[in-house]
Amino acid sequence: MELYIYPTSRKKLFTNREHLRSEIKISLNQLEKGRGKHLCFCGLRKIGKTELLKYSLSEQILSSQVIYLDLEEAGLTPEAFVKYYYCMIGYWILTKGQVSPQKYHNVNFVIQEAIKNNETTIANTGLALNTELEKINIDQRYILELVFGLLESVAIEKNSFAVVFIDEFQEILQLNNFRQIKNIIALFRANLQKQNRTRYIIAGSATRILENIICDASSPIFGHFTLRHIEPFTKEDTFEFTDKLIKRLTDMEKYMVYKLTGGHPYYIYSLCNRLEIMLERYGRMEEMVKKAFVFEVCSKEGDINMHCNYVFSISLAQARGYASLRTILLELAQEDGLKLSQISRKVQRGTGEILTYLNNLINVDLLIKRDKKYYFKDQVLRYWLLKFRLGIEPMLPTDRIMNELVSELEEKYQRIATELGVAKQSEIQDVEEINITLE
Repeated sequence: MELYIYPTSRKKLFTNREHLRSEIKISLNQLEKGRGKHLCFCGLRKIGKTELLKYSLSEQILSSQVIYLDLEEAGLTPEAFVKYYYCMIGYWILTKGQVSPQKYHNVNFVIQEAIKNNETTIANTGLALNTELEKINIDQRYILELVFGLLESVAIEKNSFAVVFIDEFQEILQLNNFRQIKNIIALFRANLQKQNRTRYIIAGSATRILENIICDASSPIFGHFTLRHIEPFTKEDTFEFTDKLIKRLTDMEKYMVYKLTGGHPYYIYSLCNRLEIMLERYGRMEEMVKKAFVFEVCSKEGDINMHCNYVFSISLAQARGYASLRTILLELAQEDGLKLSQISRKVQRGTGEILTYLNNLINVDLLIKRDKKYYFKDQVLRYWLLKFRLGIEPMLPTDRIMNELVSELEEKYQRIATELGVAKQSEIQDVEEINITLE
């Protein structure tokens, strides 16, 4: 069965993660036996968390009552959050995810469809929700409890089991800002403990926040979830994924893809897209993978550049002290793996102040601490920050050189195409090397 949000063409690109998929299957088997824990997956943005959830979702869609939620799409007020949660339960139960969810973002539409399909529990919950939402003073805890318990009620009604896949789970903490809520995780746990037929499989990119939610002994859901980190691809995984994206690379070129991207799936995907464009337009050239990587990181149109800009901006927006944080990142971009005292001397601030900033950067997943030294968590982001965002480009092309590079490639392509004819374009393999090197 093909899901609207996860078509077969995308599913075919899914690569490995066998141990994580196996852990999900084991957890779901344990659910049917009344055992096991819920699961939480965390990792860098676009490292493959969503793909893992959606792939597993597609494997379970026929055997359980399954729903998928992306909390970055949910509203940041209790009322908006509840509407989204309810509507998505209705969408997945009523359609099995085979149609566009657009119409199902309306509570009244979901109620009507539930009545048509004799989904009494969903219809009645929607009516109760609407009744409360029409009040001047809404009981926010009550409406949250309505939706948190809905899928369990559906599973009981159908004598089956339910699986809730929740992406970017840390966004639920936004609800703590409302006076009636105060501690959304405690409210979530209160409903979790009543459920015997529902398994939660959650994921998020705010690693430190999720670690605190899942592993801190003071957290209301401590002990209820097993935490797993999603790592970059291995060399073998990178080769396999690269082959799915582009067939014309040598093993040496695939190894260079792995080396430059660090096995990050999104960087691999973007780099291979760029390589395919370059091969089609200019033919094979020396150090082609390096040149494609430079394009992706340094060009304003590069997908990797846009991703790094997004991660950098959104991460610093979540931390205080932009100027000081930026200065610290610049120092680490130039020399990764510095100790607290070294950073303090370079930035000329006291160690206590610097430690606070470093902890902020760790909390937003820009840095990691290992053996009392601080490193960029994402080395491609470090490279981008040093060479592009902060304007330090000793071995890389400036915008002017980048434009000249594009123009030179275009000129060579057009001239050779004119001389040899369109039929001979595929035979052109000896485009002159352009001097772009990486550190």
